[in-house]
Amino acid sequence: MVVRQKKFGRKELYEAYISQINWDWLFLKGLLIFGGILFIGVLAFLYWFL
Repeated sequence: MVVRQKKFGRKELYEAYISQINWDWLFLKGLLIFGGILFIGVLAFLYWFL
């Protein structure tokens, strides 16, 4: 990440922060967490059912 010495306004800082986010990585991480929770829930249900 490039650090600029120029003074930023709040809007410019916010836009720079948004553009630096890796959206694919964020989506993949969210999907992985959701899948993990779902998988644990299915395992718990099967354990309870059997």
